[in-house]
This record gives sequence, C-alpha cells and structure tokens, in this order.
Amino acid sequence: TCGCSGWRPFAVGSVMAVLAISKKRRTSLRYETGNNPCIRLARPSRWNTSHAGSSMQNSLTFQAVFVGADSLLMECAQLWLEQGHGIVSVVTETPRIQRWAEERGLPVLGLDAYVRVLRERGTPFDYLFSITHLAILPAEVLALPRTAAINFHDGPLPRYAGLNTPVWALWNREQSYGISWHEISGEIDSGVILKQRLFELSPDETSLSLNTRNFAAAIESFGELVTDLGRGT
Repeated sequence: TCGCSGWRPFAVGSVMAVLAISKKRRTSLRYETGNNPCIRLARPSRWNTSHAGSSMQNSLTFQAVFVGADSLLMECAQLWLEQGHGIVSVVTETPRIQRWAEERGLPVLGLDAYVRVLRERGTPFDYLFSITHLAILPAEVLALPRTAAINFHDGPLPRYAGLNTPVWALWNREQSYGISWHEISGEIDSGVILKQRLFELSPDETSLSLNTRNFAAAIESFGELVTDLGRGT
C-alpha cells in the first residue's frame, strides 16, 4: 500500500494566484455528475467516533498526522487547524513546510525517523493525511491512525491512478479531469474514495494550468472533507 499520487511541484506566482484562478473558474471547478460540486462517496471504513471530542457546535474534533512535501500540505493543514482539529506531527523534509509547522508550534518529524518516533511516542491520532507524498507508507504507519489514512491523488480515480496522471490525461485529449481523496488500502490508489471533484478541460489546457486547477480543487474539496468528518457524515 502507499500514499502516492501523481503530484509534482509546479510554479505559480503565489497561493493567492491559485485561489484567484479557483474563483475565476468556479463554474468549471464545480462541474460534477448530478450537479453535485463534490461527491461524498463513502465514510472511512474504520469510522469510529467513540474517541472524538465535541465542540459547542456539536462537531467532532480529531487529531491527525500530515505527511508530504509541497505547499498543498500547508494549505490543507491550515484548513484542518481552522476547523478546530489538532495536529500531532508534520512529517516532511521540505524546509519551508518545516518552518511553517515550527512557527505554529507543531512537532516536525523527518522521513528517516518518523515511523519509529510515532510508534514509540504512542500519541493517539485519528487520521493520517498523505498529501504530495510520493513514497510508499509502511503498513505499520497505516495501522496507527484510529480511523483512516487518507491520500490526495491528482487524478480522477479509478480511471487515472498512479503517477503523472495529468500528463496522461492531456495526452489522451480528455474532456474532463479531476482530483480524489481516498483511503489508503492494499494497492496503489485503490482505496475507498471519500471525495472527488471533476471539472471540464479547455481545448488549450496545459500541464501547468491543469496542475494549478488541481491545486485549487484539492484545497476546496479538502475543506469540505474536513467539514464532513467533523459532522460525522
């Protein structure tokens, strides 16, 4: 099993530029079968709310570990924190992510030791999010979260699994594309799909523009996923 996706870092002027593109293309980003902007396909298979706390708004609160290497991890982790959840550790080798976590008082672990440290600490957490992490996650790590390990994949599953899927979609002249959030299971990109967002492709779509749209769709859909988890739906 793995926490892989076809993600590759890409250069844009700033995160604000990506969000601006998201707003500009809101109609296309929200194209989805049945006119549902983001389908909630399933709840995590190990769903268990017996350990979760509750806020004044009757929403559940959780602890999580984030693993990844690019700015999408920071955007998603920030959304997680803003919805009242906690982060046990951020696992990364990327300096800017390390600085981001340290500035917020979040524990940072390197890839060389995180398996041992998480196991030895024994700090309970509910979710592990693999976001822009291209390596296989060991089975012993996947067994640690009490509810689920969830991966971001920059392609519409199950049709586009594996690496470099945006490039393959352009090569195949697809008319639509999308991103997926799914449980990590025994095979690459094969777990239960929790959230998926589809959008139409323009005739002049490029690898850069598609990656930018994936980034925006990932942020929007992750916020919705976190909201659903907090509501227990």
